[in-house]
Amino acid sequence: MPDYGPANIQRVASHFTESGVHSMIDRFDICLVAELDGCVIGTASLVAEGNVGRVRAFFVDPVHQGCGAGAALYRSLRQAAPDLGVTRFSVRSSLFAVQFYKKMGFVEVQELWHGDERTVEMRN
Repeated sequence: MPDYGPANIQRVASHFTESGVHSMIDRFDICLVAELDGCVIGTASLVAEGNVGRVRAFFVDPVHQGCGAGAALYRSLRQAAPDLGVTRFSVRSSLFAVQFYKKMGFVEVQELWHGDERTVEMRN
């Protein structure tokens, strides 16, 4: 059984139009892209809220998951964050990504529900 139903997946996917992506980029303090052979395989963004960096729009193409792209994106966020005064990080993780964030040093804080969508608030 998948973590999220078709309605949730469609809702999230609807934000990733060209105009939606441009709007998101304008709201982020850091926006990174991972490329392989000229193709985008992942994204990671951060919004600084005081000394807390909120990890946002973190995604690696499923075909390329497990090859280190996500870890490299996260390391790059951590390296750039001190310039914004960020000393701690938080993320609202999908169920699928919880184990990845744990490997990056995050701990689970609480489960959050948005309608029928469950996420996990994590911090490090």
